[in-house]
Amino acid sequence: LYEPCTSRWFVSRFASDPAQWLSARGAFMKSCATWGAVGHCLGLGDRHGENILVDMDSGGCVHVDFDCLFDKGCALKEPEIVPFRLTPHMVEAFGTAGVDGAFRTSLQLTLGCLRDHKETLLHVLEPFLRDTTVAWERPGKAQIDDEPPTKRRRNEKQDAAATLRVVSRRLDGIYNLPVPPPPGSTQSRDARAAARGGCSAPDELPLSVPGQVERLIKESTSDLNLCRMYLGWTPFL
Repeated sequence: LYEPCTSRWFVSRFASDPAQWLSARGAFMKSCATWGAVGHCLGLGDRHGENILVDMDSGGCVHVDFDCLFDKGCALKEPEIVPFRLTPHMVEAFGTAGVDGAFRTSLQLTLGCLRDHKETLLHVLEPFLRDTTVAWERPGKAQIDDEPPTKRRRNEKQDAAATLRVVSRRLDGIYNLPVPPPPGSTQSRDARAAARGGCSAPDELPLSVPGQVERLIKESTSDLNLCRMYLGWTPFL
């Protein structure tokens, strides 16, 4: 729909200093990979263009608006079915190597680091998830509902435990992002995965870091996945 042209912005912004241009493009690639890995593990959604900013001096991307955490995007009317934002306009800015250069290496290093510190990350997340002032499973935060206090506390504990299991399995290398079938589709899950260009093997099997990175990139750049995203997410940019 739109010809990818993000690289032109880097050229126009840093045209006076080739070394600064190269550094800015590298910072953009590495920051995209870091945010992608962390965002996938934590189920960060709603990554449309207004929630991803670019530093005008360094070229690195900065994410804002973290309300859509822990796979809340999968429960939307138009569910988000990509692990993170990796549209053609972003890939075009990575240079001739595309996703196979510094981006893939940075993604592998970040996922490896997250796996190495899995227990620390889960311990930090647990009190964060059990915070009674935040209702992650509801459309808004800190809302008062009509449930009895005892039932509400029990449900919140169950939600927190389930979310921690999802994050833990992702850190183990299991691809567990739910992908609903297209409207009217009779294909099996494996057939849909094969059509998207992803892995058709059972999702219960843990992947190595390179294998997990390959799966994440394929799912994030799949045209079939991107065309099913909500229009406001601007998958064409």
